[in-house]
Amino acid sequence: MAKEWTDPRYADVVAAWKAGQAPDSRDPEEPRPVRGFLIPTEPEA
Repeated sequence: MAKEWTDPRYADVVAAWKAGQAPDSRDPEEPRPVRGFLIPTEPEA
């Protein structure tokens, strides 16, 4: 996988963003939120 090119002007911004993103995606101890939809079986009257 090729390394993504980062504009030198925004390198600090990208580094800060990646530092903020990494812990959530790589921490198996944190349970991930479960998202779903509740669909009523009968319309409310």
